[in-house]
Amino acid sequence: MFVFKVPEWANKFDRKDDAATMLCRAKDLASSYYALGTQTGIHAMIEWCGVMGEHVRMLEDAFSAGIEPNSVDQHTGAAVKAHEYRVIYICEKLGCQLKPFIRADKSLWKREINKWFE
Repeated sequence: MFVFKVPEWANKFDRKDDAATMLCRAKDLASSYYALGTQTGIHAMIEWCGVMGEHVRMLEDAFSAGIEPNSVDQHTGAAVKAHEYRVIYICEKLGCQLKPFIRADKSLWKREINKWFE
């Protein structure tokens, strides 16, 4: 029998937590999602677990390089180097999830993704 246990901190959020605590919570989130994701039986949903876990590892790499994890998003302008194998892994997982939708309208997806590089 599957029983989901909410992380203890989930109802005690403190916006003043340090980066290491934020990363621990991010790991908990990824692990929690995996536990729930596997229960869906939908392979592409389970692949999100891999994306989330790898994203946490990329945030940890950024933090090791002196970049605060809460500044790693498109809104801050941060440029963070990622290991090639992490990029390949995430692209494979995202492809599993998104390629069926991309196949239906490649030009739309290409247009929107190309905006990332402008």
